[in-house]
Amino acid sequence: MGKSKLTDKQLKCIDLLVQKDLTVGKKRQTNEDIAKMIGINPSTIYEWKKIPEFNDELKKQGREFNSTMVIDAFQHLRAILNNPGTSNNSKLKAIEMIMKASGEFRDIQDVNISSDERTWEERRKELEERRRNRSER
Repeated sequence: MGKSKLTDKQLKCIDLLVQKDLTVGKKRQTNEDIAKMIGINPSTIYEWKKIPEFNDELKKQGREFNSTMVIDAFQHLRAILNNPGTSNNSKLKAIEMIMKASGEFRDIQDVNISSDERTWEERRKELEERRRNRSER
């Protein structure tokens, strides 16, 4: 893989953008906060986001970061399942979430659609005949 065309400030910005929602006990970082941290004008971030290489790297790092979050989420779900104090309802929900994520469990609705070659006029006549038959009973 070749050397990145992005500057060190751009790479630091990407790192901070990817992690800006990960806050523990503090407020969420804004683009303005990130710009201040790396010594640029906030409008520069918006300009960088127009650069394809910047966006590609931002997406790539975002996917990598999210994949680690998924691992953490599964660890928490396993902890819920293994905790004897967890309610059965919570355990069932954790099982459902794990199975859905693995593709083993889906909410499925079967929908059957049939096609009828009759015209609307033929259908209307049939409906009228059914109504007459009901009223004759």
